[in-house]
Amino acid sequence: MKEFNKLLGDRFILQIPEAGLNFVAWLRCETDFARVARVCTAIGIKPSPLSFYCIEAKLTPAFVFGFAAWTPAQIRESLLRFVSALR
Repeated sequence: MKEFNKLLGDRFILQIPEAGLNFVAWLRCETDFARVARVCTAIGIKPSPLSFYCIEAKLTPAFVFGFAAWTPAQIRESLLRFVSALR
């Protein structure tokens, strides 16, 4: 999570649970939502839009990233691809 903040803290605000399998990355700029979604699809990262979990609530755009199924090396590799694709 520290690496995510270091590399993408200008684009996201992380909400990290004390325990769990996911974290929420809130977009600092709401208009970036479509671009971030396209980049994720293009490089094979599959976060869920937070809105997927809401029926009526209107939330600031955010993505839910899962991390439990991946090794630290896989997470770092995907993070670096994500950063590179966003720049």
